[in-house]
Amino acid sequence: TTVSWPLLAACLLGVLILLLPRGFPGRWLGVLWCLPAVLYRPSLPPVGAFSATVLDVGQGLAVVVRTRSHALVYDSGPRFSERFSAGDAIVLPELARLGVRHLDLLMLSHGDSDHAGAAADIVDGIRTGGIVSGTPRQIIGMGTVEPCRDGYAWTWDGVHFQQFHPGGVLAAAGDNDRSCVLQVVAADGHSLLLTGDVEVPAQQRLMGVDALGPVDVLLAPHHGSRGALYPPLIARLTPREVVFSAAYRSRFGHPHPTVSAAYAAAGAQLWNTADAGALHIAAGPQGLEVTAQRARRGRWWWAGGAQAP
Repeated sequence: TTVSWPLLAACLLGVLILLLPRGFPGRWLGVLWCLPAVLYRPSLPPVGAFSATVLDVGQGLAVVVRTRSHALVYDSGPRFSERFSAGDAIVLPELARLGVRHLDLLMLSHGDSDHAGAAADIVDGIRTGGIVSGTPRQIIGMGTVEPCRDGYAWTWDGVHFQQFHPGGVLAAAGDNDRSCVLQVVAADGHSLLLTGDVEVPAQQRLMGVDALGPVDVLLAPHHGSRGALYPPLIARLTPREVVFSAAYRSRFGHPHPTVSAAYAAAGAQLWNTADAGALHIAAGPQGLEVTAQRARRGRWWWAGGAQAP
């Protein structure tokens, strides 16, 4: 949630009253008008539930996952230039909007710049408890980076987390296949699977993971690249919702039409950050819901475009 316009209007009115000349009758009432906005706190998921936001970072990936009292970021998005970083411009403001003052975990699927390029900006901007990566040697300048541990699991506020490293034992695995994969499962069973850039060899190994079954929301591997299409895994996961994190008119052609068609044929609803903006996922007692930022806060020049084609 965001601060509502009535709260902001009340705060603005309070500031205007406080700016009146000294001695103006009732000037002190400006403080009262400001209090609702100052005391506002974002709503938190109940115990056993989680929320996640797949941020619109262009060609790249950054996801914020929140439980009642914990928060993690999965991938940082890219650093576009010395002056503009997805970490500073997108991820940190989202954490501030959610009221997150301490990041429990920064998980960098692998070291490619579109997934980890802005990591240092996040670490510099918020107190971070730990950093994990599928390619820890590629993550430099941020202190200790723990390797992704295949099968390692933990619970926060009744929400189950488990990481997988399917490419960790593949001798010839490239950086994409070494991505750390994260599964998030609410107490009622609603689930989210974040896959980084895993391609076919690593996906074949995921087929043998007993802990992985049908998922509600799947982050499409490698932004929907054709090289990451593995139909047997789609049939195994049977995702209800599939999210592509891709740039508008991506020069890589993400998501590839063949990939989109494969997920659609499996019955999934498709979402693309390039069209929908940030995608908000809420899972808990109320069920599971995916909403597009541009649908929630539309502008006239965003006619349609809430779903991927």
